[in-house]
Amino acid sequence: MVKTITAVFDGKVFHPTDAISLPPNTSVEITIKTVENGDREPVSFLEVARSFELEGPTD
Repeated sequence: MVKTITAVFDGKVFHPTDAISLPPNTSVEITIKTVENGDREPVSFLEVARSFELEGPTD
């Protein structure tokens, strides 16, 4: 399977901007192509946080 995703690098880790449907511990090959800020939409913290599909107790 080949899929192109966008991600943000925080200095240590790449954070996908959308959810990725892969099982945990799946090996992948990553090719990096930087984009200029004008080439992509701004990413909000909430979009990134939601993309992790975390589960936990409700407030």
